[in-house]
Amino acid sequence: GINAEYGDPKTTLMNEQYDIVVVGGGPAGSSTCLILIEFGYSVLLIDKIDESISFKVGESLPPYSKPVLKSLEVLQQTASQHEQYFANCSFWGSDTASYTDFLKSRNGYGFILDRPKFDSMLRSEATARGAKVLLSHRLEEFSKSDNLWQLKVSSNSDNTSKIIKCKWIVDASGRSSIIARQLGVRKSELDKLLAFIVVIERKTADKVTEPGLIVVESVSDGWWYSTTLASGSQILIYHTDSNLPGAKEARNINGFLKKFQQTTHICKKIQDLDSLNTSSRPMCVSANSAALDVFGDYNKQWVAVGDAAISFDPLSSQGIITSLMSGVACANTIGRCDQAKTDSEKEHHLKYYSDGLKQIFSTYLAKKIEYYGMEERFKDEPFWKIRIANENSN
Repeated sequence: GINAEYGDPKTTLMNEQYDIVVVGGGPAGSSTCLILIEFGYSVLLIDKIDESISFKVGESLPPYSKPVLKSLEVLQQTASQHEQYFANCSFWGSDTASYTDFLKSRNGYGFILDRPKFDSMLRSEATARGAKVLLSHRLEEFSKSDNLWQLKVSSNSDNTSKIIKCKWIVDASGRSSIIARQLGVRKSELDKLLAFIVVIERKTADKVTEPGLIVVESVSDGWWYSTTLASGSQILIYHTDSNLPGAKEARNINGFLKKFQQTTHICKKIQDLDSLNTSSRPMCVSANSAALDVFGDYNKQWVAVGDAAISFDPLSSQGIITSLMSGVACANTIGRCDQAKTDSEKEHHLKYYSDGLKQIFSTYLAKKIEYYGMEERFKDEPFWKIRIANENSN
């Protein structure tokens, strides 16, 4: 219940206290909650989004995601609610298509996700297992007092605010890393990659082309990505650096389509372009590689997870699976820190978590450099030149 007013009349001091508050309701936040519940913690997950969201970028889960989905006990729901992802087709370093067939791999097919549905399913699982989920609420400010975090959160619908207290705070806020940044932690951004996204709605299901296939094509100033979504719609994504002319051109739909028509292969695979609303703007999101300098502090009792900790180039298809895996690792780290008897033990557990993230990021960067290095046709173009320079500096 309400026991006091806090500051202005629209802010109420709720009698709400949790062991842990997770800020961010994506895969990283939800997977963290699912494991924290197993430790017996009281957990609150907050996110500014609501369940009415109809599209979110990030729709591919590779086959090797199955073990972590199984460990979280959500593999069956994922398999029944989303499309199968069978193969990649890439025009990269050559005009000849190169195929990767997942059905020959140990884990078989992956998944093309209806991303809002996937995220909602994970949050529902967290709720069913005992977490409290508070959507349509944004974090306004937070501070530490008497060994407790004090968070002011506000409702998107009526702007009323409440104060929530907790022992630990988890930054699962995605690339914005809102907790870490406000605590003064630097996020090193290694490139300027942007993604420009257009969804082509399908009027009829019979026009769906090549379901379960992701197509990638490199071009002189970046690369393109396309796949068929669970809805039957086609998603088109153009990746380039923010400081290149293509980034300015792609901000409006006509410029985006002009860039698209300059592709050699993907443009032949997309139909129904005439159904696009030419007054709409492509969605633009950051897609760069980035990492926090520090991933948490056992004294201050905060930890970063998923994209808030390390962010990946979409070429790697590593974002969602790393979010899920780091959520599990984050929750286990908090549990072990709380069970530890000495500060050195707590420091050891957080260092183990941090070293794990650093290793994942280091391995990813090496693979990224190798893959971009395979495209030599455009090596004198600015987009590729800087990536080849990164290769030569390693």
